[in-house]
This record gives sequence, C-alpha cells and structure tokens, in this order.
Amino acid sequence: MKENTITREEIVAALPAYDRKVTTGATVKVIISFISLALVFAVLVYLKIFNTQFSVREDSDCEGRYLLEVEKTTAWILCCPAEYQGKEIKEIWDIGNSTCPDVRFVYMEDGIEEYQESYGREWETKIIAIRLPDTIKYIAPHAFENWSSLKKVYWDVAPENTVIGACAFAGSGLREFTIPEGVTYVGWKCFYKCKKLEKVTMPDSVTKAGVGTFAYCKSLEEVQLSENIDL
Repeated sequence: MKENTITREEIVAALPAYDRKVTTGATVKVIISFISLALVFAVLVYLKIFNTQFSVREDSDCEGRYLLEVEKTTAWILCCPAEYQGKEIKEIWDIGNSTCPDVRFVYMEDGIEEYQESYGREWETKIIAIRLPDTIKYIAPHAFENWSSLKKVYWDVAPENTVIGACAFAGSGLREFTIPEGVTYVGWKCFYKCKKLEKVTMPDSVTKAGVGTFAYCKSLEEVQLSENIDL
C-alpha cells in the first residue's frame, strides 16, 4: 500500500492556491501588535523615567538661591535637573522619602551644589545607586542615613573644601566608597554601622574626620587614609 504522503514540491505548488488576503491579514495583525507593544513600552518608559512632579522654592536663608523637591513620582530612575522652570537649582531636598516609592537610581545633573534630607524620617527608601555631580560641595548631616538598599555612589570629583556631614552614610548598604578629591572634611559617624562596608578610599585633600567615622563597620577590611588627615 502506498503511503499517504506529500512531497515538498507538492506543498510549494499548492501555496499560490491560498487566498493572498490571509497572508496580508496576518501581516497587518503582526504590525498592529508590534505598534501596540511599542506604545505600551513608550508609556512604561514615560512612567518609569520621566513621570516626576517637582516643586521649586527659594532658599529662606539665601535670596535668589533655589531648591528642588519631589512632589510625586512613579519613576524607577529619578533625574534631578540643574535648571527647572527657568530657575537654576542649587539644592536637592528629600528624595529618600514616601514621594519616591519606586525610585531605584538617582541622577543629579552638574550644577547642583547641595543635597539635604529631613532628619528623623521613617520612610525606608529602595534606592540602589546615586550619581552625585562634580559640582556638589555639601552633603548635609544624615543625608543618606539608613538607606539600607544603597550599594553604590558614583562621585568622581568634588570642588575644593567640600564637606560631608555627620552620619551622612550611616547605616547604608554601601560595600565600597571612594571619597572624591576635593573633600576636606568627613563628619563624625559618617559611615557608622555600615555593616556591609568593606573598603574606603580617602584622598589627601581630607584634613579632618570626625569621631566614630568607621564605628561598627563590622565588614571593613581596608581603609586608605589621607596623608594629611588630623585624627
């Protein structure tokens, strides 16, 4: 008995017999699906990168100096601009709070000079990494305190006489930290209870570090101190 089989040639010969509309219809559906996915992706990009509402206010201690605060964001990546609504921004306030529940990475543009955080907050941030600009010259006390998710700070260089305030990184999740050239003062208990911190590099620009800078850093293995430091 002859097997009921079909050859490749017979399949190819039969193809033109199909209605071309089927192929055209399938192509249109694929294109529509692709466009729909692209639109969904674009919406997600907007929500997770650009959808942030800021507020600007004048520094009460310095006329003509403006600071930026986050009112609301759904972003994963928070970009803090150095200019907003026609005003030059010199200070950033409170990004590690309940208005930034989904933020994982923070990028501060060059031109920003200070970062401040309200002391005594109870919100636990999920921020993993932060990029500090080369223009920043003051990190306030308790700025990144208890940011347990924070693993990396990108900060290449700082202006002369830059200050890192007391407890600035205390209780954070940092594993390594390189203090940039230009920093002259590291506040007391700056890395207090950074239990995962293994290595710290300190440039020769640092001339003073406060008491308890590395207290209770149980994993600390290596510290390269400034040759000019006054302990």
